[in-house]
Amino acid sequence: MFVPFAEVAAAFPWFFPGFAFVIGACVGSFLNVVIYRVPKGESVVTPGSHCGCGQPIKWHDNIPILSWLALRGRARCCGRPFSFRYPFVELLTGLLFVASLLRLSPTGTFSPELVLCGWIFIGCLVAATFIDLDHFIIPDVFTIGLALVGLVLSAAVPALHGHIDGTPMENAVQGALTSLQGILVGSGLVLWTALIAEAILRKEAMGFGDVKFVGAIGAFCGWKGAVIAMFGGACVGTVWITLAWLWQKSAGKHSPISPPVENPPEPATDEAPIEYHEHLSFATLAAGLAGVAASFVLPSLHGQQTEFFLVDSLRAGTAATIGLLVGSAVILWIALLLPFLFRQESLAFCAIRFAGAVGAFAHWRLGWLGVAKGAAFAAAAAAVFWGASKAFSALRKTPPEPAPAETPPEPTEVAPAQLGFGVHVPFGPMLAIAGALYFLGFREWIDAWFAQVGELF
Repeated sequence: MFVPFAEVAAAFPWFFPGFAFVIGACVGSFLNVVIYRVPKGESVVTPGSHCGCGQPIKWHDNIPILSWLALRGRARCCGRPFSFRYPFVELLTGLLFVASLLRLSPTGTFSPELVLCGWIFIGCLVAATFIDLDHFIIPDVFTIGLALVGLVLSAAVPALHGHIDGTPMENAVQGALTSLQGILVGSGLVLWTALIAEAILRKEAMGFGDVKFVGAIGAFCGWKGAVIAMFGGACVGTVWITLAWLWQKSAGKHSPISPPVENPPEPATDEAPIEYHEHLSFATLAAGLAGVAASFVLPSLHGQQTEFFLVDSLRAGTAATIGLLVGSAVILWIALLLPFLFRQESLAFCAIRFAGAVGAFAHWRLGWLGVAKGAAFAAAAAAVFWGASKAFSALRKTPPEPAPAETPPEPTEVAPAQLGFGVHVPFGPMLAIAGALYFLGFREWIDAWFAQVGELF
């Protein structure tokens, strides 16, 4: 459905942007409720908006932005201060809705369903950002739920991914496939980045919510947007950390980079199962990386046998990387959507890593034969790394030292107060910022760059 947008916009150039801003501000007011209540498991419908003292807020004191300014940031009933975040979220959402309208409304046409998709995506990014800032979590409704909504909307509104030239059925299938690619490549990329970083640092390097969140961004932005969200988020985080460091140096204060752990995990007592899973985790992780490395060195694994080794190496390595990401992401999302398939989390993750290893070795053009071949190579590589891990672990074992005499615990230091800038910032907001920038501003440029690079492959 298209409306003569150009005529209305020419006669009243402020009308559509003004309408979008008002809608966005109202949605931002609702998002404030979502941000506050969803992490607590409370309903976002009942009870209605109320002050901290328990008094309900009247409608004329709940007008987005204006009421906060009129009341000077304080409640009418008891004089309690209201956080500046409330009008800020309303203003931010309103401005992003205007940007989404201008971005998704080509000259001369207006597609309300396309703009509505953009507003849904932007609204969820805003809510997930501030929830992650407050609680260091991204609820599943903004990760798994948003990914499923993006997949459905991509099929219903294929113009979201630029598919408008074919028949309605062809466009719907292409839109759904583009969204599915974004989900799998995005979540697989963050998953393997987190697994590699965790193996190197020996600690959790990235929250699992970020893995699902990038998949949700890919559902609306495609695989290119998911990749940009990952690496663009890292760039945004680098800028933020630099500004935080400069702020702290100028203020003469110091704050921790990561949040303090309130309840540290208890030391494990059953050594055998932990050692078993450590060997299995290392074997499946190393097998996947070995599959990618082998594809660069032996391009024939993926059917690349031309006269130019460098081109063959790049093509085969790219195919192996995509197989690694997609293979593991498929099992990951099956585990997320059908949890009864995996009763133990450790076994599920080993299956996810092994599926990635199969994808790295598999030659997809050979169909099931290629998958079977990849599974055989992956199993052989995993067995080799399993044995190497056990042998290396046995060499490193030393006789247990006698337990030291008990000493009274030392007094713990109180964690320094947060400064409000650059302190305990999770990765989710960085991903959201990069994803929004791709969706609203830089999509054509980045897609054109990927198209030029894709000519090599």
